[in-house]
Amino acid sequence: MRRRAVYTIGLTGGIASGKSSARRLLADRFGARAVDADRLGHACYAPGHACLAQVVAAFGADNVLAAEEGADGLGLGRPLDRRKLGDIVFSDPAQLRKLNAIVWPHIRASLRDQLDVIREEVASASLSPSPSPSSSVSSGSSVSSVSSGSAASASAAPGSSSHPATTVVVV
Repeated sequence: MRRRAVYTIGLTGGIASGKSSARRLLADRFGARAVDADRLGHACYAPGHACLAQVVAAFGADNVLAAEEGADGLGLGRPLDRRKLGDIVFSDPAQLRKLNAIVWPHIRASLRDQLDVIREEVASASLSPSPSPSSSVSSGSSVSSVSSGSAASASAAPGSSSHPATTVVVV
């Protein structure tokens, strides 16, 4: 049995630019599975995540965390106050660069983990006689997820030979 190819497509654009429509089209037509980078980013800001601890260290707990006190007394159980953080980073390009330097390595690592899980699933499915459909994958974080648009095994990619392919869309 041939090994199934995995294609990764990144969709970028502003609000209402058609990313969700493109994702749905790829899911419906090719069985693409989507990894939502926004969800991965939100997971990085969860209490207890190393990324949030770095953001707190860089900007100060009182400047970026919600007012309620966490169970640990240090503020590490407090959730991020996105409005407070936004006020800091969107008024000063240097602060935004600092935040991006902290957050994006965590998002890239989570994305890499998600893609590795999908590639492993695809490799396992292409070696087994009957692939089992999967609708969600988690990289150990309870917040991040990968959703399946259609079946886990997709049809052949356009312009390719008749071997099946799996498309992963990163939005």
